[in-house]
Amino acid sequence: YNGGDLAAARAAQEQAVAALDVYLASNPAGDGPVERAVAMSDRAELLLESERHTEALAEQAMVVGIFEARVAQRPNDTAALQGLGHALTRQADMRYAVAGTWAESIGDLERAIDLFERIYTSDRGRIDYARDLSIALERLGDVLLQTNNVARARPLFDRAVGLRRERLARDPLNGEGLRDLAVGLERLGD
Repeated sequence: YNGGDLAAARAAQEQAVAALDVYLASNPAGDGPVERAVAMSDRAELLLESERHTEALAEQAMVVGIFEARVAQRPNDTAALQGLGHALTRQADMRYAVAGTWAESIGDLERAIDLFERIYTSDRGRIDYARDLSIALERLGDVLLQTNNVARARPLFDRAVGLRRERLARDPLNGEGLRDLAVGLERLGD
């Protein structure tokens, strides 16, 4: 995928999902369904990149369903909540690609923010939780900018930038954190 060979990447994803299916047939308990959902989500992203938008959205909707079931079984499992938040965020992109309108993405992003907020509130010391929340805030802010709702977008960008500044205060030389802050400030500038 990173090398630009989407066909080879898609073939590898198909093999990964097939291997997980074989594993799940003999080991139905455990985290196998979640691992399969992660592989399916990666495959859906490849479908999106290959301009197969409707297929990508259908695949990602199945992923969201798997994570929703996991959260229903384990409502306080932060890994399940985080997985659902990531799946919803990715689904928002796919909704836009299929519908051609940003409005379709708002509900998924709002729901992801609620999940990431819940996770972050449970442990404010976790940088990955703060990062997930800041990315989702930024994504919804981007969507709101595209729909000309600047008044609602601005506080989202402010909050995302604030979270990123807090992260850098704890780890000032973190390259990923510096890049995230730069992107957030650029969005805020927009």
